[in-house]
Amino acid sequence: MKILGGITTQRVAQVGMQIMGLYGQLGPVGGNWRQTDPVKDKWTRLGGRMKHLYLSTVCNTIAAGTTEVARNAAAGALGLPREPKPAPKK
Repeated sequence: MKILGGITTQRVAQVGMQIMGLYGQLGPVGGNWRQTDPVKDKWTRLGGRMKHLYLSTVCNTIAAGTTEVARNAAAGALGLPREPKPAPKK
């Protein structure tokens, strides 16, 4: 579930940032994305939530172990071959 959830949230955040363009980076006046003022924050309808989602998805995929480690663990449990190791450099 970690692999699917991490990849899905990253894609949703990337698409959201692409749709919103530069407006997706804007946060509310004062910096607190949980408290927005409709008058002051005219151009930040989401209050910086998309920026927060975009930045936090990268941290979340690393926090519980990288996706590659999770895939190798799942492959080992299923008896599948693991990811090949890179050839040593000479």
